[in-house]
Amino acid sequence: MSAATMLKNQAPAAAEAEEPALTDGFQLVIDALKLNGIDTIYNVPGIPITDLTRRAQAAGLRMISFRHEQNAGNAASIAGFLMMGLATRHALALRDTLPPKPDAN
Repeated sequence: MSAATMLKNQAPAAAEAEEPALTDGFQLVIDALKLNGIDTIYNVPGIPITDLTRRAQAAGLRMISFRHEQNAGNAASIAGFLMMGLATRHALALRDTLPPKPDAN
């Protein structure tokens, strides 16, 4: 077997080994929260963040859901005060994801 044939056979294997693992934005957020010591998320559940909520729970983060953003913020503030640590509030309302309405002029 010639040297050129051996190099040709080894090239695809080397290229496959160098490909980085793919990730998405939800996983980046979850990893960032964990790296910063966040273990509880106070959220307002809704369609835009349903997948994030499920994946965060599967990754071991504690999810506490509320109906109103103010309550989620208050609970996160109280938890941070009582634990003398960092608490986070994750609240996303549907109105923040919709495009602005055109002017009626």
